[in-house]
Amino acid sequence: ESPLVLVNVIAPIILRLLEQGLADLVMTGGLMILSGILEEQEAEIIQKINLRGFLVKERQIVDDWVALVAKKETA
Repeated sequence: ESPLVLVNVIAPIILRLLEQGLADLVMTGGLMILSGILEEQEAEIIQKINLRGFLVKERQIVDDWVALVAKKETA
């Protein structure tokens, strides 16, 4: 487990990585930074990471692209 995981790929790949255990790489209390997300895909990503114990702490947007900083609250 790591205190920080950074993923900068498009949303469909982020979703696939989450299904394959990406969230398990982050220690409880650690951060996961996800970028490469289009605005219209953001809600689905947030829903999936919330189900895995993460809470979004920060959101940045540039043009149509979103980056999320999420903290792992529970294992």
